[in-house]
Amino acid sequence: MEFLSPRPEGRTAAGCLYSPALLRGAAQGKRVACGVWRRALHATPVQLIERAGGRFCVWGPSNVKTWGYRDARGRASLQGAKRILTGVGERPQKNMEQTKKKSPVKKILLRLLRVILVAAPLVWVYTRTDGAALKEAIAAVHIQSLFYIAALYFLGIMTQGAKWWILVRRFIPELKLSKAVFVHMESTFYAMALPTAAAQDVVKSVILSRNHNPQIVWAASWLGKLMGCFVLIMFSVFGVIYLQSDLLPAGFGESLFTTLALMTVLIAASFSKKVTRLFKPLKPAAASLLGPKIVTFAEKMRNGIYAFKHERITLLQTFLFSTVSMLLIMFTISFTIYTVTGQFYFIECLAFVPLIEIMALSLPLTPGGLGIREALMAALFVHLGLSAEQTATYVTISLLMSMIRLTGGIMPLYRLAVRRKIA
Repeated sequence: MEFLSPRPEGRTAAGCLYSPALLRGAAQGKRVACGVWRRALHATPVQLIERAGGRFCVWGPSNVKTWGYRDARGRASLQGAKRILTGVGERPQKNMEQTKKKSPVKKILLRLLRVILVAAPLVWVYTRTDGAALKEAIAAVHIQSLFYIAALYFLGIMTQGAKWWILVRRFIPELKLSKAVFVHMESTFYAMALPTAAAQDVVKSVILSRNHNPQIVWAASWLGKLMGCFVLIMFSVFGVIYLQSDLLPAGFGESLFTTLALMTVLIAASFSKKVTRLFKPLKPAAASLLGPKIVTFAEKMRNGIYAFKHERITLLQTFLFSTVSMLLIMFTISFTIYTVTGQFYFIECLAFVPLIEIMALSLPLTPGGLGIREALMAALFVHLGLSAEQTATYVTISLLMSMIRLTGGIMPLYRLAVRRKIA
């Protein structure tokens, strides 16, 4: 067993088991000594917990969570102590006194806000159209073009999974490409019901970190997303330079370069310890605001990111895959517009779509950015001079293509069927 550091700062010895030697002996069932109430007690682990009384704290094996637990009657949980000291037994229940119940009113209001943000843009898009004209516009779309769009969309998902695999395999070489792609596809399925388009990165990191180093997995997800956003901004800068200034909305250039500056700071903060040291004084405030678990997790992920600092070949390969993946997304959107209007608008997509994708990614309000992305794309089409029926046709195709994510649910459903069959 590996043991964590002795007593944390700010904790007294009363009622606490913090000595590594004590824990080693207790885990082996030996009689151990611990300074409780300023005197030594020689007892078995169970007797030691009983004599400590009330709340007890155990800082034990590094692979077991740290518990500070007291049951509903204020008594120490012997089963929980046994599990911590020996690795067996039942997991103690959460302290009901420390558990904060979420307000049901806040939940209802948040869900209502998400429904409004999803439905309002779609209602606005379709209510502006004439029913007969919209039916004709949808009927004019060739079925063959829809298959092409679906293939491009599916290829984009596969490419993003391969990009993630390139980062992870540097430190987890046993991970196969097929496994990484399947996990990525599965995450796209679960992300359909989770807020923000970044949810799939969280889901796939959780799935893969069950059997692999969490620091590397989460760091790879962060770097992959960061690199993808940086490539999108570069595309937008290229499109803005190519387009005439009178075609750009007011303030668009300022917003773009502000986003570029923010992305540069994030990249510098990800790889530079000098930058992260500047935020070290804010650690106590962050711990009180976000919770110590989140702060500890962020530190571990930072260490995982530092592991990639000198892996230049891996980062270069990831950048190239990000470029290909994002270029494929731009081409898919442009081809969808061409299917509806007969014009590609490729440069316009390079200029405007990246910021739309980043905004849909940044707002944790709707599943996969649904509604927010459609509203911003509709505003773009109005700026480009597309008709209301063409805009609604594009939105219809976009919603239809998003159903491709359901293919990621094949593996979870298959595993569920196998479990039921075995049971």
